[in-house]
Amino acid sequence: MKYDSNSEGKEKILVASILLFAETGFDGVSMRDVAEKSGLTPAALYYHFPSKEQLYFEAVVFAFRKVAKIVADAISAASTPTAQLESVVDVASRMLAENRNILRLMQWIKLDRNEERLRRFGAAAFQDLYLTMYRLASELAPQFNPSALAVSIIGIVIFPFEAHAVFQFLPGYDDLEGSRAHFLKHVVTLLSDGFVGAPQAAKAPATSIA
Repeated sequence: MKYDSNSEGKEKILVASILLFAETGFDGVSMRDVAEKSGLTPAALYYHFPSKEQLYFEAVVFAFRKVAKIVADAISAASTPTAQLESVVDVASRMLAENRNILRLMQWIKLDRNEERLRRFGAAAFQDLYLTMYRLASELAPQFNPSALAVSIIGIVIFPFEAHAVFQFLPGYDDLEGSRAHFLKHVVTLLSDGFVGAPQAAKAPATSIA
């Protein structure tokens, strides 16, 4: 599917719908809710999106392609794999701290049981981000399976933000997300130390990605 959000009105709808879907998920949002949030009539909304399913799909694609571009730009701005890792963790932690809707939307997607919808999301919304991190992982620590490492890096960055709401009440909890500089140093050190002296045998077979 070729995604096109050039229409200013269409983009306004997508931004509004992301806020709603992030709050209550697919089942909790009606087309009337989106129309009201966008300041449109239902007829105007249906002109751009013939169904809630299509709106939800395009909203998720719109949101996470933006995330993928932010990560790709962060990598392009640094010259070495380690510096690229630092840049990615820096921009990702800032984004997660400042835009909780991305995190909430991702949590709803993880709870989705519609396998066909998830398959479409994988190809259209998350593939660019995954491939970008896959290539970084390949350069950063070639002795590891790049797919496993890419997913691990993403998980290490995201989980503190997901867990904070509950973990903040636990004894001895260190609020890493409270200081981005602290968080950045912790994650990069943790990952870098894990790469040092890692045996070649730690790498598992991985599918080649062009």
